[in-house]
Amino acid sequence: MPDGLRLLVFPTTDLARQTALLRSLSGTDPYIEGPWYVGFRVGEVELGIDPRGHRDFGPGPVCYWEVDDLEAAVSRLEAAGAEVRQPAKDVGGGMRTAVMVDGDGNVIGLRAG
Repeated sequence: MPDGLRLLVFPTTDLARQTALLRSLSGTDPYIEGPWYVGFRVGEVELGIDPRGHRDFGPGPVCYWEVDDLEAAVSRLEAAGAEVRQPAKDVGGGMRTAVMVDGDGNVIGLRAG
């Protein structure tokens, strides 16, 4: 799969409220709905809801870029001046993620799997 924006994850403290909002916004039902994550497929992009509220990454959603090689992508972004906020880790289902921050504090999520 080519690199590209594939996932936008919204942190929330109220999973039911955010699920209703994204259901209304997307015009579709979630393809996965659990107490730990809710995901909607909208075209080629997934809208996700994280009830753990990863507010440590910032006040808004995290955009995740799909990459073939997570470690290589982290290295490329570090060389370009970004800092690692969350090192690469397994998040289940064969998916691995990392979170970077650019020089202006913008959050950049990466995922592979």
